[in-house]
Amino acid sequence: MTNCHDLFEKFHAKIELSEIKKDNLRISRGSIRKRIKKHFLEVRKDSAPKFKGQGSYRMGTIVNPLPNEEYDIDDGVYLQNLPLEKKDWPATETVHKWISEAVKDKTEADPIDKAACVRVVYANDYHVDLPAYGIYQDIAYLAVKGEKQWVMSEPIKLANWFNAKVDNKGNQLRKVVRYLKAWADKQNRKMPNGLILSVLSCDHYKIDQREDIAFSQMVEGIYSAVKDSFVVINPINVAERLTDRLSSEQKDNFSEAIKRLAENSRKALELNSKRDASKIWQKEFGDRFPIVEDGIETINSRKVTIVCPVRPHCED
Repeated sequence: MTNCHDLFEKFHAKIELSEIKKDNLRISRGSIRKRIKKHFLEVRKDSAPKFKGQGSYRMGTIVNPLPNEEYDIDDGVYLQNLPLEKKDWPATETVHKWISEAVKDKTEADPIDKAACVRVVYANDYHVDLPAYGIYQDIAYLAVKGEKQWVMSEPIKLANWFNAKVDNKGNQLRKVVRYLKAWADKQNRKMPNGLILSVLSCDHYKIDQREDIAFSQMVEGIYSAVKDSFVVINPINVAERLTDRLSSEQKDNFSEAIKRLAENSRKALELNSKRDASKIWQKEFGDRFPIVEDGIETINSRKVTIVCPVRPHCED
């Protein structure tokens, strides 16, 4: 059995967001926060919002984007100027307008008013998403334009749930999530969002000293879970199915892609040629995954037992 742990570590060094890029995001976020606070206080003559980082930034799972793609950060805008009663809150379109006006001319590109956030785009290929929230009876509601309006949403609790999993299982969990997200970015069809991928990873991750094995075992578990019924429950709200946000086509695309990944992951582990194994991994992950050069192949004879939902007839 070929050991590609070192290749995964090299791959991780390429997909983990650099400190320079993290600094750029932090600086931009701080500047936007100041601008929004100033707008509410001086222009609107109103209470300034509070802010909470959320999503992959708070979870520590941001992945370096592919060429010509953007990396981003979600910064929740928690409004402090809403009426006490939720029924008296303004339309979400009004709230989005407040945020858009506050960040107008912050960059050369106009802010993008999306359904669930306002996006500030920076010329050096990253953006800051600004979802707006109101708090009613200690529950956060996201301002979504259109029919949905104020939707219960607790991204901070989700991030805290994930970070608690990392505290319990170790930082390798963050790394395999990044591997899965980098793999999803490489697919030419729309994949589930980072939250769904992170929950699936937490549900099926088992620690291993080798990251090629840890990743492969996790992928096998994910495919086994989704092949018959692709349902992912919100871990902090069991009444919500996160996969309800996906179309049937997206679910089918992911099921097909994760099946292929499980098959190829198993094949890569079973090969005796490290070069051949690295080619399989690169086929799934893209050019950022290194190929072993001729004459530098190494073989590790460790035997690993992985339940194989893809090929029931296979042997360990």
